[in-house]
Amino acid sequence: MSRLSRDYPEWAHEVDARLPVAAQVVLAGNVDDLHLCPVATPSGTMFSLRQTHQVLDDVLTANAYSVVLHWHVAAGLSVLSETVPGTAQKIVGDEVWGTRAEPTAAGLTVLLERVVRARQCRVAVVVDGAHRLSPDPRALDVHRMFVAGQFLSQDAPRVSMGPKERPGVYNTVIWLADRESALPSWLVGATRVSVVSLPQPGLAARRRTADVLVGGLPGYQELPERERAQVAVDLAEQTEGMRLADMMAVTPAARDRGIPAHDVGDAVRFLRSGVDRSPWRDDDLLARIRDAARSLNEVVLGQPRAVRHVVDVLARAALGLSGAQSSGHPTRPKGVMFFAGPTGVGKTELAKQIAKIVFGREEAMLRFDMSEFAAEHHEARLLGAPPGYVGHGEGGELTNAVRRNPFRLLLFDEIDKANPRILDKFLQILEDGRLTDASGSTVYFTETLIVFTSNAGMMRRVKDAEGKELDEYEPVVKPGTCYAVLESAVRTAIHDAFVKIGRPELMNRIGDNVVVFNYITATVARDLLRRNLDHLTATVRKQSGYQVDVTDGVRAVLDVEVGKDNRLVFGGRSVNTVVESRVLNPLGRELITMAPNARCTVTEVWEDEDGPGLQAEEGMR
Repeated sequence: MSRLSRDYPEWAHEVDARLPVAAQVVLAGNVDDLHLCPVATPSGTMFSLRQTHQVLDDVLTANAYSVVLHWHVAAGLSVLSETVPGTAQKIVGDEVWGTRAEPTAAGLTVLLERVVRARQCRVAVVVDGAHRLSPDPRALDVHRMFVAGQFLSQDAPRVSMGPKERPGVYNTVIWLADRESALPSWLVGATRVSVVSLPQPGLAARRRTADVLVGGLPGYQELPERERAQVAVDLAEQTEGMRLADMMAVTPAARDRGIPAHDVGDAVRFLRSGVDRSPWRDDDLLARIRDAARSLNEVVLGQPRAVRHVVDVLARAALGLSGAQSSGHPTRPKGVMFFAGPTGVGKTELAKQIAKIVFGREEAMLRFDMSEFAAEHHEARLLGAPPGYVGHGEGGELTNAVRRNPFRLLLFDEIDKANPRILDKFLQILEDGRLTDASGSTVYFTETLIVFTSNAGMMRRVKDAEGKELDEYEPVVKPGTCYAVLESAVRTAIHDAFVKIGRPELMNRIGDNVVVFNYITATVARDLLRRNLDHLTATVRKQSGYQVDVTDGVRAVLDVEVGKDNRLVFGGRSVNTVVESRVLNPLGRELITMAPNARCTVTEVWEDEDGPGLQAEEGMR
């Protein structure tokens, strides 16, 4: 039967339950946090935030421990509580007591033996920062200390303090570590050693903490009662994944930055990102999104349905409505899109333009080619190298980038080519909006836009008459196919591709945010051709001084070339190829024979056994 009131954290009750059966307890996890605990006052029960070892002192004194000692890896030995002054010194011994300000592994070994063997009263010691002690056998003093701890757990006697007290409780050693693996496995698995997990605070604990903290927010006292309650709810929800110790910084941060109580989410974001002005709160953002359909359709040609879907996602992100239909995590990314369809139709270009609209510049887009992450160990590039490997502590490409600037568009190109174990990391990002890197630091993706791209299902291998696959490919759905048929085929292919690799849940997280691009039409290909030719002539003039014109007749010949079905399959890239091979390369051969800064006109293009060629007449407009 627990000696604690029900208002104590669940982990404290679990430690209480282990005292009769375990001589030592490893408390692993969120040990450096604060915890909300009840405090009895004349007017009733209040709550205060207390450190882990202080909560353990309550647990132990409630079980009639006469002495509770605290040994810290940096501060040394101190007394948390003792019923009779001077008892702790008698138990520990003068030689250890006199050096308590100089923590050493040898001194801790003696301390553990004295505590466990004590008979005159019930004693406990809390070893704080145990994860800072090296379990490496080469650190002999530390190794001997852990070995002593293991044997003491096997031989520890029970200490009974009378019929009214809880019988058969050991003199207890409690190890505080940030993770169970920080201690030797042979100690953690020893006889009469129990492990208790101390998790991150849940919503209920954050809500009670929020009730304590919101009173200090600017303007809180002037709010109506209903709005006050909502501020506490918002603070609890927005701090998903944060420690209670971190929540305490929200109030001073809000006061320092002048953030009112009803915008408490801005104070939380400031703590996480260090940025107190979010691009998502830009006064001009909604105006840019209202104009986005026009501007995007001018840049990404022939994809009106994709553009419309993107604008919808941006609108709800800017209005704070992402996930409004469900009670999802408030730390999820602002928006998630999966661009699918043929190659060369503007998927990457559309992502660049989204970054420009929301964050003001195309460089806010960070692109990862996921074909480079086909092996499981490539995870280290994203999250950082694990302990013991070269580069540990330097962080990963993804986590470092988001930590430095959380306001980004993250483009994961050809996501279906990544290793399935790496895809599991995206499940956490999409669900919780956060990721823990190899060094144990948490990175939040709350302010990001995430775009995946894939060409999955667009091409298939050609089979011969006998059904044998050849080293040739053909489109599954050909250019000119009805969009509804193409969309259905692409969605089915994507679903099948992720089922095949055993990750259908990734598509479940993305939901209906799959944006299917269409093949470009012959008309769009001709528009792209004109754009590319104009860009080519402008670049030639700027870089080399030559003024080049292209006649309508040449443009008509190239129009026919880019409008062929076998070209349309490869989208805008095939247009680039035509311009490069039929115009740019032979043009270079002609220009080097002309006088500097000459004007010329391309009047004819052809292709023969020697390859592409053209006629460029100097001096013509």
